Amino acid sequence: MSTRFRDPIGAHRNTGIPIIGHTWRDMHVQDDDMAGVIFQDCTFERVRLERAELVQTIFVNSRLDDCIFDDCRLVQTQWVECTGSGLRISNGTLAETVFSRTRLSRLELLQAGRQNTLSESTIEELAFGGAGCDQDALTLSDCTLGAVRAESATWRNCTMVGVDLASWTMDNAEFDRCSFIRSAGRSLDLSQIRFESCNMYQSDLREARIRRAERSIFAECELDGTDFGDASLGGALFAGAKATGARFERACLDGALFPDATLAGACFAGATAKQSVWTGADLTGADFSGVDAFRASFRNAVLEGADVTNARLVETDLHGIEDDLTGADLRDSRAGVGWRAELEAQSRRERKGS
Repeated sequence: MSTRFRDPIGAHRNTGIPIIGHTWRDMHVQDDDMAGVIFQDCTFERVRLERAELVQTIFVNSRLDDCIFDDCRLVQTQWVECTGSGLRISNGTLAETVFSRTRLSRLELLQAGRQNTLSESTIEELAFGGAGCDQDALTLSDCTLGAVRAESATWRNCTMVGVDLASWTMDNAEFDRCSFIRSAGRSLDLSQIRFESCNMYQSDLREARIRRAERSIFAECELDGTDFGDASLGGALFAGAKATGARFERACLDGALFPDATLAGACFAGATAKQSVWTGADLTGADFSGVDAFRASFRNAVLEGADVTNARLVETDLHGIEDDLTGADLRDSRAGVGWRAELEAQSRRERKGS
């Protein structure tokens, strides 16, 4: 018999035939090569794989109970329609793996990862610890997640869609260029988290507390009553956001963008908003006292009833503003031409009516 078929796992890999229906219990396997093998309808109970080669290995409709993959090479590895009490991955290499339509009580990632994906899966507890706090380009898509533990996480370029942040523990986490699109985070204290250039598009963050979100996107978010007091929000985008009664006092809003945002009754007292943009924003009754909005643009914004006492609106664009700005420093500001402002107002009314 050829030596290449004395190893049954190697034989399955080389012939492309899946290993079907096998059970392994209470085993500790070291230094094994399982690359490219397909395990279908198999059961792994309390199995520890150490220094195993699992490149392009596929687990299909298999059960994983209290298993440990330690110091293994997991690259393009897949778990498809698997179930079980849990799996822990530590040390080794974790890259480009996929968990799809999988149901696990616990998935523990203690290894730094790159381009890993969880899709259409149910994980009762998803835990990131140790080196596993470092994730690059992780994707969570259409998953049902119970508790997510990501304290002190450092994530880059990660994508989460429709997640409920109420079940996440992520104090002292840092998210860089990550997406939390259409996420739920109402009334949460997110003040211990740093969001850098993150995308929160259409998320519900009403009455939440946020302190660090430079260059982040809050476009079309629900932000009524959200607490951004003393926050660092330089370059953030709030286009079309609904932020009635939100608090931005003493916040850094330099270069922030608020086009068409609803900010009625919001408080910006003492904030710095140099070169910010408020085109078409509704600032009715807002507290703008003491705001430094040097060279900002308020083109066609509504400031009816706003308190602008001691606001620095020096060299600002006030085209289309007809509201009383008594008390503000308006040196070298630029008011608009009446006929042009009326023409633009009529155009906006027509767009809303269409």
